[in-house]
Amino acid sequence: MYAIIQKGSHQYKVTAGMEFDIYNIDAQAGDKLTVKEVLMIVDDTGEIKVGQPYIEKASVDLKINGSKKGKKVNVMRFKAKSRYTKRRGFREDLTVVSVESINV
Repeated sequence: MYAIIQKGSHQYKVTAGMEFDIYNIDAQAGDKLTVKEVLMIVDDTGEIKVGQPYIEKASVDLKINGSKKGKKVNVMRFKAKSRYTKRRGFREDLTVVSVESINV
């Protein structure tokens, strides 16, 4: 069984027991989170339920495992013939969550 959920502007394909990263949310490690924005659920039998846009009475329970920083993104400006370069980078804050259950 798997589900496709929406958190913020991103969609994730999740299964029970799976661990994945989402963009930073204000919560502590060990907190529980329920996502009601379930777009699609596929059962073990292969039955597909699609929402319009969300499935009513469906939710996914998540547990927050902690936070980390993402991959470094480098941004550079360059102007030819004037010796002008500007380099800047940042690492996005991510929250690590695991799926506890998918409720239909």
